[in-house]
Amino acid sequence: MKLTYLFSFLLFILFSVNAQAQFDPERFSEIKIKKKTATSLNKEAGEAAAYLLTTPAKPVRDDRLIATGFLIKWMDKHPNIDFTLGDFYAKATKNNGPLNPIFAACLAQVKLENLGTTLDEETIDLKTAEKLCAYAKDRKNKVYVNRYLKGMIKSHDKGELLDYIKQ
Repeated sequence: MKLTYLFSFLLFILFSVNAQAQFDPERFSEIKIKKKTATSLNKEAGEAAAYLLTTPAKPVRDDRLIATGFLIKWMDKHPNIDFTLGDFYAKATKNNGPLNPIFAACLAQVKLENLGTTLDEETIDLKTAEKLCAYAKDRKNKVYVNRYLKGMIKSHDKGELLDYIKQ
């Protein structure tokens, strides 16, 4: 019985260390992004977005700043993906600076998950908003939820998110 607990504990530690080891801030800070190379960095952009969406928004830490910087540069330089911020972006992030990188990560994940697929802006906005709501609802992420974002979450729970973000 003790051996089972020990084995379970060791597996837990192994997976925890592995999950943390996937994002290496030093490696990401050294990557130079150019228009020619941005498409070859899709995997790394996915890692940076995933890291931002699996760690709390506060307190602001260097590793999150590096992930954000990398992701924003990648989004800016990528020649084949258009990153248009939905109209709801300004309302959801108003007075909430830490939410900006989260929004970028949500949008990047939607674009990366749908490479090679043509999505209309409404679908992109909806998928981005769904990811944003999921992140904001999780209390461990320590997100300030303004009135608009609170309304987004309630609309999401009722299945009316698209109508809410289109207003």
